[in-house]
Amino acid sequence: MPSPTFWSVFRLLGGVFLVLSGPYVFLVEGNRIFGVLCVVLGLVWIWREGPRLYRTLRQDSRSP
Repeated sequence: MPSPTFWSVFRLLGGVFLVLSGPYVFLVEGNRIFGVLCVVLGLVWIWREGPRLYRTLRQDSRSP
């Protein structure tokens, strides 16, 4: 089973993917509302997941 650090990084990358896909949806697909929503949700996701990843990395570095 993967470590908690793996899952925190995986969730953080999900937020990054949302932020990066927002401009594509906004400009290429022409769906402005969904493009903006992707960016906003991605930023909120990163905002919430960043500290969790930081705590997980600190805990992993302390354990022998």
